[in-house]
Amino acid sequence: AVKQNGMALKLQNKLIRRDRGIVLAAVKQNGMALQFADPDNQEKLNRDREIVMTAVGSNGLALEFVDYSLRRDRDVVLLA
Repeated sequence: AVKQNGMALKLQNKLIRRDRGIVLAAVKQNGMALQFADPDNQEKLNRDREIVMTAVGSNGLALEFVDYSLRRDRDVVLLA
């Protein structure tokens, strides 16, 4: 479901929303899906460089949901 509509991540249970592969597929389709990564695990996922680069590459506004440490990363900011 998330491959066709990344925002469908919002409707998934926590186990699915903390799965790195599923979150990566969701943000690839729509970077804003990063906001729905499991809250208990989001800190890790929003610090994952591959997920972050994919999310901001898909939608620059996803930068809002990226960990602060990567918001200062030149490559991330330029991609957004």
